[in-house]
Amino acid sequence: MKKCSDFTLIELLVVIAIIAILAAMLLPALQQARSRGMSAECSNRLKQIGTAHAMYINDNNDYLACGYDPNGAYQDTCSKAHPAWVVRLAPYLNLRVQDWYRLYDFTRMNCPQKEDYRLLSGERASNVYTLNYATRVYMSDRGRYGVKINEVVLPAKKIYVLDGAYYRYYFNYANSLNTYAVRHRGGLNYVTFAGNVNWHKSAALKDQGYSYFALNSK
Repeated sequence: MKKCSDFTLIELLVVIAIIAILAAMLLPALQQARSRGMSAECSNRLKQIGTAHAMYINDNNDYLACGYDPNGAYQDTCSKAHPAWVVRLAPYLNLRVQDWYRLYDFTRMNCPQKEDYRLLSGERASNVYTLNYATRVYMSDRGRYGVKINEVVLPAKKIYVLDGAYYRYYFNYANSLNTYAVRHRGGLNYVTFAGNVNWHKSAALKDQGYSYFALNSK
């Protein structure tokens, strides 16, 4: 008697079920691997910003690369003479400048992870990198240059640019829940004034905010 080697319908359904189960088991691992890759790319972009900032400081008599807000209370003083921080760092990152507060391409000034992540407040988080508000305060007090790197207490701890919040030109730790995105493993990446790239859990960073953001605190 000739034996039939074709799959029966039941055998085919069993194979499909096994494939579905394996896919369901592998999908979370693949998503986690992708998320880790995005976080690593985010850290790399922030590292480049930190390196560019170090070169800017060296070329500008130790002054930080900071700038006024083009849309807020200091709009009338934000100009070609007082450009935004992204414009000040653009030459060191080989980025083309459109005007005193915009680039033609902001890709390298954004986190690569674009999914619909949220702030601790529950609002939608942007994927832009954003500047420490304290540098803007110094700018308003001192004019074009602001503060020198040797005036920053613990520069290897203090956050210069943060992956979070919702506005490119500055973040303010006093804004509480609206400052902190929950993007990478429940936290966010940042680069310090010394150029170190670190990760911090968002909720914990909110509770310790002053010690990480205020330039003159320990």
